[in-house]
Amino acid sequence: MTRSARGPLAPRRHLASVLPAPALRGWTRRALWTLSVALAFAAAPAHAFNTASTPLQDFPALQIGACELAGGTNAFVGPQLQAFIALRLPEQYISMDLVYAEYSLGQTYGYDSSDVKDGVKDVIDTFCSITDVDVLQFSTDASTYSDATRLAVSFEGTESDGQRYRWTAEISAADASLPPGLTASKVLVDTTAPRVEILNAPTSLSGTTPFPLTIRFSEDVTGFDLADIEIGNGTASDLVAISADTYTVLVTPGGVGNVTIDVPAGAAEDAAGNVNIAAAQVVVGNTIVADTHAIIRTFMSERAGLIILSQPDLVSRLTGQDAGGPLGYFANGDLDRFTLGFATSLRQADTPALDELRRAAAPGSAGGYSPFDIWVDGTWAHANGAATATDFAMIRLGADYLLTPDLVVGMMGHVDWTTQSTGAGALVADGLGWMAGPYVVARLDEHLYFDASLQGGTSANRVSPLGTYVDAFATGRWLAKAQLTGDFELGALTFSPILAGTYFAETQQGYTDSLGNVIAAQSIGTASLDLGPRIAYLVEGEGVDATPSLALLGNWRHDADGAGPRSSDWSARVEGGLDLRFDNGATFAANAFYSGLGSPDREAYGAGLQLRVPTN
Repeated sequence: MTRSARGPLAPRRHLASVLPAPALRGWTRRALWTLSVALAFAAAPAHAFNTASTPLQDFPALQIGACELAGGTNAFVGPQLQAFIALRLPEQYISMDLVYAEYSLGQTYGYDSSDVKDGVKDVIDTFCSITDVDVLQFSTDASTYSDATRLAVSFEGTESDGQRYRWTAEISAADASLPPGLTASKVLVDTTAPRVEILNAPTSLSGTTPFPLTIRFSEDVTGFDLADIEIGNGTASDLVAISADTYTVLVTPGGVGNVTIDVPAGAAEDAAGNVNIAAAQVVVGNTIVADTHAIIRTFMSERAGLIILSQPDLVSRLTGQDAGGPLGYFANGDLDRFTLGFATSLRQADTPALDELRRAAAPGSAGGYSPFDIWVDGTWAHANGAATATDFAMIRLGADYLLTPDLVVGMMGHVDWTTQSTGAGALVADGLGWMAGPYVVARLDEHLYFDASLQGGTSANRVSPLGTYVDAFATGRWLAKAQLTGDFELGALTFSPILAGTYFAETQQGYTDSLGNVIAAQSIGTASLDLGPRIAYLVEGEGVDATPSLALLGNWRHDADGAGPRSSDWSARVEGGLDLRFDNGATFAANAFYSGLGSPDREAYGAGLQLRVPTN
């Protein structure tokens, strides 16, 4: 078929004709070439297979659904060789213009690749039982027929078994003296998207310490880099490719809120070009808020216990039992706790100058015993915890007035300082606070005393949860205490039952820490009830009187510590002591105790000493 036979311009057609098999009698069905999906390499443009052509010279066929892919040659008038890639269809034969020639001013024939690909797709969709056809390539190595020596075609489609394949064929015909060579292949197309997992992330964190994690794909991928890792409330760095499917990365928390880690869809692709599906998000809980709350709560609780233990013996303000000397010293402790203290008052320090001060405060008195008294005491304590050490100091000042022989009213106030540190000495928390309020002591009858006090105050504190920054917080607090004390003497034996109730509460005000976390307000509260007898026996001697004593005190305690669990329990405390009173007015006392009977978590023991020496 020559150019003059076709005319100067060939018509465009996608599907020219479908011819029944009888129209091509004389050819075997296997030998008949059916559909030209390519360009003939000849001086004249290839238009279509037809019955005037030389039969298709078969190459090994490649199955394409209900069709076959094959190659062959077709000799037209002239010395040139035409080579084809062809589709053989079942039970029918098709002539189709998939490649057409165009005549231009330069007498040049070219290709419209878009039309060619559409034509190939139409034929395969219609006759080959292949779905979702995608023609990937249809090309030659030259822009004119006379120069072309190679033709290539490739396409993908899904067969009836649901599998997707890629067919590729290439035929070459460098000159008429050589037979054309056909290479063809059919491969299963990988359509499975790579999966990705985020591994080895901690379940929780506190602070901003970086942590490593592993990112593992289900197959080898490319194109994955640091920008593909999305970190919420933190940053990613130091991405290292351990292999083509495994990477490590370092995550640095920002310190505010939970850290979220995502690898989105499309971050990488496999060798088939499938992009990954998104990884399941990993959330690393930030416990810095809870940890800070716990540190503050523990600090306030330990300080509250020390404040309660340092409350004064108010009954002595009425009985005058502390008037053994101008200044008293005491010490007690064990391996984990130690306390030092002192106490004195104007009444104890009986000097002319102080007597003048008492008369100025109480004009009705004329020396000797005065109804007005000022007193002061101080305490220093040290305690070792499981991971921290606590130091506590308090100085208290009080003033009272004897309204009647059976009633004292007064005011007292104290300043306390507490510091808590790690075993290495690093600050955990510290605070400076005060409390003040009234108290009253009354003799209800000859053998029964009642005292009560109510105090309130505030504190300014610091906390360093991580040891890398220090935040300030404030608290408000109050304490109420009431006690009944018996005093029954049976000769040398003294029986002193005690019933006491104490409640201490403190509220930490909310604040925003240095990392930007909101540390909400929290409160602690402790209710305590003490009940038990104290028995003492007086042994008089020359120059000194000795009084051994024994006490068994039961304690009920209820704790409500912020967001922590509420707890109530009973325990018992055993105390033994020996008091020595000398004729010169000096006194010496020694005692030992064991507490926590019935409640092992509150087990404690210790010993104490007290010495008062007169100076007048």
